[in-house]
Amino acid sequence: MHTRRLIQGLALTVVIGVLATGVLVTYRLTTSLVLEELSPENWLWAPSQQNRALLVLRATLGQIAAGGEGDDDEYVVQRDVALTQVNNMVQVLERNPEAFASEQPIVTAIRTLFDTYLATETTPDAAPTPEKARELLPILDEMVGLSVDVLNERRRLASESYVESRTTIEQLQYVQFATLATLMVAGMALIWLIHKTLSDQLRFTRTQAEATENATRKMELVYRGSLVLSSQLDQDESADDGDAGVSGQLYQHYSV
Repeated sequence: MHTRRLIQGLALTVVIGVLATGVLVTYRLTTSLVLEELSPENWLWAPSQQNRALLVLRATLGQIAAGGEGDDDEYVVQRDVALTQVNNMVQVLERNPEAFASEQPIVTAIRTLFDTYLATETTPDAAPTPEKARELLPILDEMVGLSVDVLNERRRLASESYVESRTTIEQLQYVQFATLATLMVAGMALIWLIHKTLSDQLRFTRTQAEATENATRKMELVYRGSLVLSSQLDQDESADDGDAGVSGQLYQHYSV
């Protein structure tokens, strides 16, 4: 009895564990965290930062080209930030060449233009003169335009990937729910089978024990019957011997 309950408990625990795992995985896939990780905003971070840095540099350079005074430290910092963001985009594409293959030519063109921009500068540690700023503006304007193209292309890729990922998650949910239902039915069937097997085994054991007990009782009754019969036979033999002795004495008496 204890063994049967133990096996049933283990089977039920396994079924509940599998179902709970499936439910947790399904919940994880449907939470906002997963969709947030796949959201277009995360895809757009690098290209948007590149575009922003180039626009800030463009505003400062345009002010200098218009005859305004440019702060050397401010200009150098803005230029270096823009260069860093462009290099970050290059590294992103190097790590994901297949995913962002359509952006590769544009980003390469931006990096080449930035090299041209740096080579055109005559005072890398200070703000350019208005004349030099006007010479640099066309190069920077082209980089800004290309950065907008990269941003638009990334938006398109992010939107397609988001829709595809969401569709895949929904399909996976259907598969998981079907799997959970199948596991539930299989688990209940397993519990029923174990219960039936153990019940049949217990019934067989009881039947065998009852048969053994009945056979023992019959043998005991036969043994007792044989003892009674043997006792009766002994008594009959004693009675016959007594009758024979009396007859012999009478015969001798009358013969005299």
